[in-house]
Amino acid sequence: MTYRIQLTDAREARDHLLPIWRTNLAVVGPPDAKLRWFYSDGPHGPGRAFLIYPERERAAPIGAAGVGVRALRFGDRSLRAALFADLAVERAHRSGLPAIALVRAVKHHVSESFDLGYGFPNAKAVAIYRRVGCRQLGEMQRFVRVLRVGRHLGRRVLHVPLAPLVARGAGAIADRALAAVTSIRARGIYRQFALAWLDEFDGRFDELWRESRNLAPIAGERTAALLAWRFGRQPGHHYRIAALIERSTERLCAYAVVRDGPLAIELTDLFGVGLLEIDVLLRCLLPALYDTGAPSVSFRFLGTPRLVALLRRHGFTRRPEALAVTLSFGADLAAEPALIDPASWFLTDLDQDS
Repeated sequence: MTYRIQLTDAREARDHLLPIWRTNLAVVGPPDAKLRWFYSDGPHGPGRAFLIYPERERAAPIGAAGVGVRALRFGDRSLRAALFADLAVERAHRSGLPAIALVRAVKHHVSESFDLGYGFPNAKAVAIYRRVGCRQLGEMQRFVRVLRVGRHLGRRVLHVPLAPLVARGAGAIADRALAAVTSIRARGIYRQFALAWLDEFDGRFDELWRESRNLAPIAGERTAALLAWRFGRQPGHHYRIAALIERSTERLCAYAVVRDGPLAIELTDLFGVGLLEIDVLLRCLLPALYDTGAPSVSFRFLGTPRLVALLRRHGFTRRPEALAVTLSFGADLAAEPALIDPASWFLTDLDQDS
């Protein structure tokens, strides 16, 4: 079977996209709200959709893909980036050919209209992106910091008749000890800094973004407008903003965007003027997260090894779950060494489309 592909405005393709999404994608919240948020309301302009049809008259589309528009800072340059999103093919047409044709069309569009494209394909789609010539940058790893160990003791350590009762007591002692160690690390910091829970992304986030140029050579834009759109208006999700504030000046030094998950608290973004400020933020934030009663906190990251080392110093360990990151370059942007070096990047869940 042969296919044809149509590049279109996502809003105009709504009646075709939503049925494909409902049966083939795990969309959080109403699909119509996701379409408006991701493809229409972004601060860098509207995204685009690709529909694939069987090559016969009056056939309905059997798959779709999309790109959103982001901005990346690359040294002193601002790059216009396409975020690959929402690749979906109806089950009856999952031979591989429609998906390859869609991704090839997306890659061609990126080469003509963007400096680069990037995405986070699932394990089944990675080979498709490679097949059409996309480069795999690396994997965004998941890091977890246990906050409460009590629930693990009975299952993993104690094997005596009174294990549940003993485990609760031992777990409570272990949890208090872990909390004490975490709190001790924060002593002395509170005289200079405060941890504040903010209701919105204000102008201080623009200043932090300007001051953070030395954190990593390549990072997705984190202006107040971008953050307010990404986390304040995303349908189906609720986030909290933890900010490290310098007491004497009210200056914003670092922040974390927090989402309460079913199994762990998730840091969907973690950013600061530099690593020192992120270090101080974690010293203040981890005791506050312990007080919520959550068993653990997780964070996904690909980029500078210095931040990975910092996470490890704060008790985060790498878990096996990982997301592949793929790249495609525009015709006018050469694959400079820094662009294909994972250590040059700073990628978190902020950079995804969900």
